[in-house]
Amino acid sequence: MSRHPADAIESYASTAELTESERYDLLTAERRRLALDALAERATPIGLADLAAEVAARETGLDPTDEESVGRVKTSLH
Repeated sequence: MSRHPADAIESYASTAELTESERYDLLTAERRRLALDALAERATPIGLADLAAEVAARETGLDPTDEESVGRVKTSLH
């Protein structure tokens, strides 16, 4: 059962209703900022595993195939 990216966007439309304080709270975590940076550089949707690999590589400076690092990031982003 696959979801279309547009459906995902619509389901998260309520995030625009966050207060300014809530938005800043979300950005306090370095990992979230790295994830947003990685997403901002893309024109197409990215899967969680690929996003986790990109964030892990940015955090550690290591090969994004380091399964332990990617697994930790994937869990925290999910």
